[in-house]
Amino acid sequence: GQQIVAGKLLWLSFTTVVVLHEVMRQRGSSNTPFVELLSRLREGRCTQDDYELLHPEWADAPIIVYDNATKDALNVRAAEAFARNTGRELHWYYARD
Repeated sequence: GQQIVAGKLLWLSFTTVVVLHEVMRQRGSSNTPFVELLSRLREGRCTQDDYELLHPEWADAPIIVYDNATKDALNVRAAEAFARNTGRELHWYYARD
């Protein structure tokens, strides 16, 4: 409804699009692993090593998602990771309305 219309108006307000193909800010051989990580992140191809590299910095960052399905999937991953990292067994309990 209203969000779709607002999104369409926002999209139509763009008159120029710039596509960047090369990371300039993180240049230098010491930054190569991070630059490669950013490229994979941009393309949606992150590896487990990427998640582990970013985890300490972003572990407590809030995640804002659009729908419940995405929220539920993230919560499942977080619960599984917590159980794995603490060596605890994970139990699922579902409520019925």
